[in-house]
Amino acid sequence: MRSAMVLISHDRRFLQDLARSTLWLDRGTLRRMDQGFANFKTWRDELLEQEKRDHHKLGRKIVAEEHWVRYGVIAR
Repeated sequence: MRSAMVLISHDRRFLQDLARSTLWLDRGTLRRMDQGFANFKTWRDELLEQEKRDHHKLGRKIVAEEHWVRYGVIAR
């Protein structure tokens, strides 16, 4: 029989010693890491950095599309 326990604590040492997987609720999105809390900071920083890169790429693509719409279409 498998069971689970949801544990919310501000005691990081306690969480590092006890947790086998970590759920992170961030801005309405629930993310799961199948590792203990000891690796949470590294995992969180990687996710936020990837999100920042994706957001930057999207911004650059939007600028390129706006430029194409304004200057790239020429009626002949």
